[in-house]
Amino acid sequence: FFCSSRRRHTRSSLVSWARRCVQETADKKTPFIKANWLKERSLLISQDYDAAIEADCIMKANEFIVDDKEQYTFTKNSGHYFNEISLKPNADMGEIMAKKYEIKHSGQTAAILQGIATHDIVTASLIYKKALLKKIGKTP
Repeated sequence: FFCSSRRRHTRSSLVSWARRCVQETADKKTPFIKANWLKERSLLISQDYDAAIEADCIMKANEFIVDDKEQYTFTKNSGHYFNEISLKPNADMGEIMAKKYEIKHSGQTAAILQGIATHDIVTASLIYKKALLKKIGKTP
C-alpha cells in the first residue's frame, strides 16, 4: 500500500487489493488485512493466495470468487493454504467471463487470485491485438 495506514486505507475504500509475496510467508503467515476493516459493500481482492488477509475476510463475504476452482481445491487440499477457509467459492473467473455466473454486487465480495494463466491469456490477447493494429511484430 502507498498509504501510511493499511487500516485507514481499507476502511475508506470500496475496493481493496491485498498482496504479499507467498515465499515470504510460507512458514509464518501474518495477515495484515482484518475483516472488520472492510466496508459493508466492498470488494476485496487478495493476490498471492491468502497471505495478506484474515480468513474472516472470506468467511464473511456474500460472494467468494477464485481464478480457478480446481486449482483452489487442489491447493487447499495440499494442506498449506486456505486451511481456515471453509466457504466454497461461488464461481471462478472462467465462469464469470463465460457469463455462467453473474456477480450480485450486494454486500462484501472477496476474491483470491492465485496467478492462474487466464490472466496471462487475456493480457497476451490484448498485446497481440494492439500489435496487429500497429502492424508491428511477427505472426507465426
